[in-house]
Amino acid sequence: MLKRITIALVVCTLLIPAVAAASYRFGFGGRVDPVSGGLEFRLFVPLKEQAALFVAPHGIGVFTYDEGGQDIFYSAGLRGGVMFSQDEWFSPYVGLGFGSTGEIYGSSSYIGLGGRIYVGAGIAPLQILMQILVKDKDQGLDRFRIELESGFLYRRDMSSSAYGTFEEAETRFWFPDIGFGISYNW
Repeated sequence: MLKRITIALVVCTLLIPAVAAASYRFGFGGRVDPVSGGLEFRLFVPLKEQAALFVAPHGIGVFTYDEGGQDIFYSAGLRGGVMFSQDEWFSPYVGLGFGSTGEIYGSSSYIGLGGRIYVGAGIAPLQILMQILVKDKDQGLDRFRIELESGFLYRRDMSSSAYGTFEEAETRFWFPDIGFGISYNW
């Protein structure tokens, strides 16, 4: 399972430059939500005036090793959706997200898999300030966004010990959940 996840993450990472070159906009930031979180790369494809489809792989991982064993923590996911009023100071969006989190400590492991449907809004606070003070819309700093979202979450948590099969499993549904992100979009 861990080998498949590692291969998928490597393939997705290698595809980022090719997809970024094909997209008309690119974003980078950090994200926290109940399914997965970490560093996010966001690729935009225009749909119509001021609306764009986005695809955003994100993840983070930590691996340590000592004489007592190895410790691994990872979080990876893929989000997609539609962002409206993309160049305005207030940009609502809707989408779907999928992800996995995991922790492996010696002979114990914990894996969480989930998906969520969400709605949110991105706010560009520096764009408002630039319009008031400078009267110029494109200064570069106005592309910084703070995002807040909420939605419906499905999550399946599984844990095992002593390298066995999954011994405990729990399914959760949350409504509303909450997600938060910071990004800079070119």
